Amino acid sequence: MASMNIRQTYRRVENKIGLFGSILFGLEILIVFVLVWKIPLNNLRLEHIERNFRALEPYHPEDSELLSEKNYVGALYTGARSCGYFVGEFRVSALSREDIKKAYAGKAVPYFRQRTGLPAQVRFADEGFLDGPWYTWRDELLETPTADTASKNVYSVHVEYDRHSSPFGDFRCFYVK
Repeated sequence: MASMNIRQTYRRVENKIGLFGSILFGLEILIVFVLVWKIPLNNLRLEHIERNFRALEPYHPEDSELLSEKNYVGALYTGARSCGYFVGEFRVSALSREDIKKAYAGKAVPYFRQRTGLPAQVRFADEGFLDGPWYTWRDELLETPTADTASKNVYSVHVEYDRHSSPFGDFRCFYVK
């Protein structure tokens, strides 16, 4: 009789521990899901923009050379709490700045949910632009020895899209400084 009560008590305790463990495991899964559920979605959006960025290839000046390609997903600006996408290239060309800008004038990269597309932007490496990840990449590019660029214009052609949506679910979309 006493052993029967001990067994029943043991089963009840075992069931309560199992239930508590299941609840704890479920909460852990929920927390992980809440923290990372947007990461795959944002990666797919970035891939989509990267794929469509190739639409600019026919418009690159003939003498331009690719120096480096970059992409980024996350907060673009200080204090931002939204996901932005940045895709582009650093290139070098002997053409004048005006001719380089003309090559990309009015060009856009198709992006789903936008009928007009993302406009191609041109920035020259010697210009002082401090926003976004491009500033850091420019410094890396200028520190790295590359092809003879002394008499040529080093520039970036890129597109960016700042969603201004809730960053909740992707830790990269919180700009912490």
